[in-house]
Amino acid sequence: MASRSPSKPKRNRVNPEPPDSPRRPEVDKQGDLQKMPDETGRSSRTPSLVYIATALANMGGFLTGYNLGIVGVVVVVVVVVVVVVVVVVVVVVVEVIVVVVVVVVQIYEYLTAIIIVVVVVVVVVVVVVVVVVVVVVVIVVVVVVAAK
Repeated sequence: MASRSPSKPKRNRVNPEPPDSPRRPEVDKQGDLQKMPDETGRSSRTPSLVYIATALANMGGFLTGYNLGIVGVVVVVVVVVVVVVVVVVVVVVVEVIVVVVVVVVQIYEYLTAIIIVVVVVVVVVVVVVVVVVVVVVVIVVVVVVAAK
C-alpha cells in the first residue's frame, strides 16, 4: 500500500482546489446574480448599482436597437438619480405648499390664498416640465451618439 505524504494537502475529486484557496463568487439558480460569501459564510444576493445600471442600459439598447455601452450605463444611472431627486423635490414642495396654504388661509382672505397656491403650483409644474425635457434630450443625444 502506498502511503500519502502528510505535507501535501488533500484534494477532493469533486472540487480539486486546495482548502486554502480564495473564495470564488457563486452563481445562483437563475444564473443572473452573482453572490460572494462574506466572512460569516452567508451570501449576499443584493445586486449592485452596476448590475442594475447595466440591465437598464441593455434594456434601453434593446428598446432602441442600439448598443449603448458604458456611456449608456453612466447616462442611465445619472438619469435615474435625477428623476428620483426631482420626484423627492416635488413631493417636498407640495407638502410645503399645503403648509403655506393652511397658514395663509388662517391669516388672509381666501382669494389671496388661492392666488398664492396657483402661482406656486404653476412654478412647480414648469420646473418639473423643464427637468423632464432635459432628461429626454440627454437620452436622445446618448442614443444618437451611440448609434454613430
